[in-house]
Amino acid sequence: MNSLKSRIKRHLRKGKKIFWHIDYLLEKAHVVDVFYGETNKRVECSLAEEISGHLNSIKKFGSSDCRCISHLFYSPKRVEAEKSIVSALKNNDLKPERYNEVHI
Repeated sequence: MNSLKSRIKRHLRKGKKIFWHIDYLLEKAHVVDVFYGETNKRVECSLAEEISGHLNSIKKFGSSDCRCISHLFYSPKRVEAEKSIVSALKNNDLKPERYNEVHI
């Protein structure tokens, strides 16, 4: 909830200290897009629950501190993933935004 854009930049940076689950994944993955919505409320689990109804997940990834099935989702169809994420953000009263510093 704090310093969201700084956190996104950190996750996208190469050569960082490996600390979070996502850091391990990003050593091997290629980021093609980042969507987010800014809020002061804790909505991560609500977003994950909604997205889980539409996309496949990696069990317990990023959700070891809650009861969610996962906080990492994927789809072989980029359009399907984008639609699910944007819908979940809107359904949680967030304005979907695309981080513009991702280098595809």
